Amino acid sequence: MGSGGNLSRLVRRVAPVAFAGLETNGHGPGAPRSDWPTPPAPGSGIAAQLEAARAARVAPLVQTREQAIRNSVVNRSRDIVCGVLSSLPITVIRDRVGAAAEVDPGWLAAPDSEHSRGWFVSWVTDDLFFFGKAAARVTVRDETDRPVAVQWMPFEQLEAETDGGLIWRRGWYPDPFMAQTGLPDVELDRRDVILWESSLLGVLNGGGVALTTAAQLDQSANRFAGAELAAGWLKQTGGEPTSPADAVTLADTWAIARLTNAIGFLNETLDYRESEMDPSRLQLVEGRSYQDAQTARICNMPNWSVGVALAGDGLTYKTALTARLDLLDFGLQPFVECWSQTLSSDRVTPHGTTVAFDLEPFLRTATLRPVAAAESLASSSSSST
Repeated sequence: MGSGGNLSRLVRRVAPVAFAGLETNGHGPGAPRSDWPTPPAPGSGIAAQLEAARAARVAPLVQTREQAIRNSVVNRSRDIVCGVLSSLPITVIRDRVGAAAEVDPGWLAAPDSEHSRGWFVSWVTDDLFFFGKAAARVTVRDETDRPVAVQWMPFEQLEAETDGGLIWRRGWYPDPFMAQTGLPDVELDRRDVILWESSLLGVLNGGGVALTTAAQLDQSANRFAGAELAAGWLKQTGGEPTSPADAVTLADTWAIARLTNAIGFLNETLDYRESEMDPSRLQLVEGRSYQDAQTARICNMPNWSVGVALAGDGLTYKTALTARLDLLDFGLQPFVECWSQTLSSDRVTPHGTTVAFDLEPFLRTATLRPVAAAESLASSSSSST
């Protein structure tokens, strides 16, 4: 056979995968060879197992609240937003009087007679956080046809009807005294529904891809969390080859000795190699940290507030007051305004009434402003000297 045939055999020997299933005669590909294995067909045998294994390692697209809340940054952001708003007092300002008044008895003080006001505010805000909208149905009205008692409805259980009404497909509800399944649907007129509309899209309406990537990284880190990492290994460098049984005995003896002794001994035929595997690489620390920061941006929360550390970003040059103001401006204010505008509408309260959250318990300006001023003065004095 000429040089072409020799080259053909050499190519098949060096790179059989590239030419698998093809006969070469020195002048290019020819007919398929019967003695070479063909790639597995999709959906059969090994190919099906590979497809199933890959599918099992891919996190599903995050589309529901139940999926999103598993992310630690989302969970923390939700608790901050809902926790802060549910703890703030509500003030009512009447334009005719021009002074703040105590909240009248009724639904503003206790919106749902079955639950506390903090519970009600928290779950309405939860829907605003995830979906950008929230709803409650009016259960009792006063003589002026305005709400006196309301009930929060999970937004993901609501369906719109063609006539403008809503159907509440009742399911899970955060109430231990209410059945979680088998409840009848509730048909509602538009006038019996109070709708909160946030200026934000909602985490699930714009963050599905980023949350899915974060879930994929967490899933990978969880899979590697139980991986065994060798502290090192013994390598024989001379002498007669060690039998498998002797090698196992030697390794076990070395491992037991390391548990009790700080100094070991090796002869001229053995060498100890320490593992250089970094556990942080298996835990994908850098990638997960970046994804945590991206998730914090989706939630409109400052990184420091949800425990996400980034280089050059921290509280070094912030006071307690400025940190709270940043959190209010970027994370809380859209929800605060949504609540105020909804409760101040004529369908909810009399015309000329403004309902708002009192932010002083959160900002604590009366306490923190003097502290911030003192810190600023001390800083300027130290820099001048």
